[in-house]
Amino acid sequence: MQERRRQQRRKTYLGGRTVFHQSYCAIDCLVRNLSQTGARLVFVDGEWILPSVFDLVIPHKGDTRTARIVWRKQADVGVRFLDDVEARPSMEAARRIIAVEKQNAALARPIAELSEPAY
Repeated sequence: MQERRRQQRRKTYLGGRTVFHQSYCAIDCLVRNLSQTGARLVFVDGEWILPSVFDLVIPHKGDTRTARIVWRKQADVGVRFLDDVEARPSMEAARRIIAVEKQNAALARPIAELSEPAY
């Protein structure tokens, strides 16, 4: 079988979670190999119906990547990570940005109050 990957994948044994449908659906998986451009996922409970594009969360690495399914074979799925041009922002990233913006606004109010001159 001819190797078509651009980068060598490292063998891993990491817990992962596929997240889709605006984070309303999540399925646990095992990340069996990983590179900068893709991964092989194994679903312990068998075959699942996944959308072609979803977010892959790897808590151990603190990483969330948007992935596209490249191949499927029973409970195994090969994915390619989408680069910035193709990727839609992940729901997790959007939630983090909103939370940080709220924290910044909350911190800016007391700073503004302290910066006002006292009469």
